[in-house]
Amino acid sequence: MSNPGHLSLLGGGDPRDLISVVDARDRVLRAFAPTSVVSLPLLDALGLVLAEDVIATRDVPPFPNSAMDGFACHALDIASATKHTPVHLGIAQTISAGDEPTATLEPGSAARIMTGAPIPFGADVVVAFERSVVSDDGSGVRIRHAYESGTNMRFAGEDMRAGDIVLRAGKKIRPAEIALLAAIGRTHVDVHRRPVVAILATGDEVVAPGKTPSAGQIWDANSDAIAAMVQQAGGVSVRLGIAKDNAHEIRSRLTSETNIDLILTSGGVSAGDFDLIQEILQEDAKMEFWQVRIKPGRPLAFGSFGGTPLLGLPGNPIAVAVTFLQFARPAIRTMLGETDLSVPTVQARMMDEVENGGRREHYIRVRLTRGAEGFEARLAGSQGAAILTALSNADGLLVIPETMEYVEPGTVLTVELLD
Repeated sequence: MSNPGHLSLLGGGDPRDLISVVDARDRVLRAFAPTSVVSLPLLDALGLVLAEDVIATRDVPPFPNSAMDGFACHALDIASATKHTPVHLGIAQTISAGDEPTATLEPGSAARIMTGAPIPFGADVVVAFERSVVSDDGSGVRIRHAYESGTNMRFAGEDMRAGDIVLRAGKKIRPAEIALLAAIGRTHVDVHRRPVVAILATGDEVVAPGKTPSAGQIWDANSDAIAAMVQQAGGVSVRLGIAKDNAHEIRSRLTSETNIDLILTSGGVSAGDFDLIQEILQEDAKMEFWQVRIKPGRPLAFGSFGGTPLLGLPGNPIAVAVTFLQFARPAIRTMLGETDLSVPTVQARMMDEVENGGRREHYIRVRLTRGAEGFEARLAGSQGAAILTALSNADGLLVIPETMEYVEPGTVLTVELLD
């Protein structure tokens, strides 16, 4: 029986005929630029990238207001207030959020005020309810603590000033940016539209889920997986179905949709008699590269079809996931207008040994736990290119450099987080 804590990953072929992951990614990204600009409602723009500088049209807050429920008054009136010698002030008015003060607050008086309500003219401090005692008849209040001018107040423009650039083009819109945009009265914002990604599975051996496979056939996991990853990356997917191992059918499906920003295929890129995607790209003289020093996913074709960039992913589902994350995801994020294409990573101590033959950059599916010295990584299961359970069990992809032939237990390496 094999040792579950030991993994041998042996590559075939001459690595000198393959390009590196970094080189392949650079070549892919050179084919992409930010998409066109659209104006969208705020919530529809969530997760997208601003294509305009956003300028505040008025101060935020637009007027001085109270930071809490309490009493607005003059700081000089309560300068001598203590717990044993409180200062008595008459309650001249009550101001709720949304109200306008009806009169200037005269010295010697206080205004009962609610959180967010405008500070009355003349007042320069708010005393919290718990620091005051209202008289039995409700006509006055005793203040039992002195406060400096400006305490518990929000000043006009302390967050944003009219004319300020509050968000720059290139900023990714999160819920915090949605709140900021709403606070300055915006209902729509200019963003780079979501790129449209066409997805085509190939192979006589795959059928769509819901259909009954014949002997020798399997259900297509790749199309759904790619569509999910496209959506997670910020794109919109268009499904082209499953093409049989027939060049005419593949071409027909690839031309069935227009206004596509990227085509992703799965299968048909290795060296077999029926692997037709790379053959089609070569015939059209639009092949940029084929085969990369990566494991899993060495057979990876990139070129263009009908002027649209096409990334031919392998057929095995784990190779599909790994190559999508390394090449298709940064392409989609580039089209969204993002400039920082990095992914969240941690440094982790690999607790299992791994033989890394083949001189290719390996992406190992690992589980992460916290140990005494930081994160620890362990194999999430069998590392075969078709083992989906290991990917489902994994927290991240441990990256083994192509120059590292053996990973000794305890070696610290980078893990790209999957979530």
